[in-house]
Formats: sequence, structure tokens, C-alpha cells
Amino acid sequence: MSSTGLLAITGICLVVGIVIAVIAWRMKDDSEGRELLKQITHDVGRKGVIDERSPFRQRVLDPILHKLTRLGWKLTPAERLRALEERVEAAGYPAGWDLNRLILIKVLSMFVGAAFGLLVAFTFNLGFGIVLMIVLAVGAFFVPDFVLSKVAERRTDEMRRTLADTVDMLNLTLAAGISFDSALKLVAQNTNGPLSDEFGRVVQEITIGKSRSEAMIALADRTKDDDLRRFATTCVQAERRGTPFGEILRIQSRELRIKRRQIAEEKAQKVPVKILFPMMIFVLPVLMLVVMGPAVIQIMEGGLGGGGG
Repeated sequence: MSSTGLLAITGICLVVGIVIAVIAWRMKDDSEGRELLKQITHDVGRKGVIDERSPFRQRVLDPILHKLTRLGWKLTPAERLRALEERVEAAGYPAGWDLNRLILIKVLSMFVGAAFGLLVAFTFNLGFGIVLMIVLAVGAFFVPDFVLSKVAERRTDEMRRTLADTVDMLNLTLAAGISFDSALKLVAQNTNGPLSDEFGRVVQEITIGKSRSEAMIALADRTKDDDLRRFATTCVQAERRGTPFGEILRIQSRELRIKRRQIAEEKAQKVPVKILFPMMIFVLPVLMLVVMGPAVIQIMEGGLGGGGG
């Protein structure tokens, strides 16, 4: 087969991979899919039958995506699967993500990376096309992990920034004579953000039968943040020792505010170092052009005039 034919096949594979990736990205969760299937089977008067009357996605795309997901499970070690599950949980299940959807996106990214590497190799007549294809496929396979980690880190940072204010609200609610569980529920209902969602989950776990200590420890394990872990541990110790929560929360709030100010000062001290490289690349050349430009023009004009005389 000629290189033109291989290039065309590679381009088609790349387009198909992108289309499948977009469809998988916008795919509804399993519960909605089951409800849709129930509605379809109820309307046509059949049970569990997929034929030519079924939607194209149900007949063609769903089996393909299911097989790709199984391939991803086989390619991912068990330890890595547990780590990914923890990362998805720490990220707050962004946009309805779950572990199955993440594995599917990883496999689709791998195929897209391989197709792109093969396309680049044939376009530029590279001799190491197979090596480039493998490298890009492996790199694309881990791109969703990197994105998920960044989402989890951003969510953790937001919880860390709002923790001091949320603890103050919790302390004020306790001062009004409300119990700790009810105060957590009120704070979760009247605030927004990831920390509010985590507090709401703690309340739900307590409601279904978990002890307060278990729910707070689970909060610390989910978030993987030192401040939240310290807050949860302090609440657990206060419950076991009978210490008033109000006093503990006031101390926690004071410490969190001091730490937040220290982090802000540390980031402010790093700003000159971070802007040094952009200034050298973008600002310094323009400044040199503005300062030295007129002198260079005068020298050029004087030289041309002297030569003409």
C-alpha cells in the first residue's frame, strides 16, 4: 500500500477516534442509560431486545465502548485502579465522571495518540514512525490521569481557602445552641463549593448510621488535605474527650487563618522569580527596541548620508 493510502487510513482512524471520544465524553451515566432503555423497551413492547429499531448508539456505539472499557481495565494494574478511584473521589466526580468513564477516556486517548503519531510519521516521512506512535499512545493514555490530578488539586485548594471561613460559620451556629450535626447540615445547606458538598456527605453518612467519628475520618481520607485531616482529627478527639466544640473550632479557625496568611505571603515572595522569565522574553526586547531603535536609525541614516556625500 502506498504512503498516500496509509496516510488516508490514519486520518480516518484519527477522525473516528475523536468522534468516539466526544460521544463518550458526553455520554450519560449508567442510571440514565438504564432508564432510557426501560422506556424504549416499554414503548415498543419488548424486553432486553436490541434490533434494527434500537437507536444507533445502543446498537453500535455502546458495545464498542463497553469493549474498550474492558480493554482499559485489563491494561490498568489493580493498584493503579485504586489510586484512580481515590483521585476521582478527591476530584468530586467532575461532570459525572466515574471510574469506568475515566478508563474509557484513557483508552480512547491512547488510540487517538497512536493515530496522531502514525499520521505525523507518514506526513514527514519519519523512519521511527512505529516508535513515535507507541510513545504518543502511551503518553495519551496517561493524559486523563494528569487532568484528573489537576482537577483534584484545584478542588483541594479551594476547600483549603474556604475552610477557615466555614469553621467560623460552624462555630457561630454552635454558639446559637445547635448540635454539631445540625450545624454541619446548616452550613452545608447555606454555603456553596466543594467543602459544602463534603460536609453534606458527612451529614448523609451520619444519617444512614455511621458514627460521627467514622464520617469525619472518611472526610479526611477522601480529601487528602492536611488542614481538613487536622480539622477532622480534632473534632474526633473533642468528641471522645468531651471537649466543647466551640472552643476547639475557635482555635482551629485562628490557626487556619494564620496558615492562610503565611501561604499568601509565600506566594507573594515567589512572584518576582516567576515573572522574571516572561519579562526577559517579552518585555526586555521591546524595551531595548524602544530605547535603541532611534539611535540605530540615526546611525544608519548618518552612514548612508556619509556614503552618498
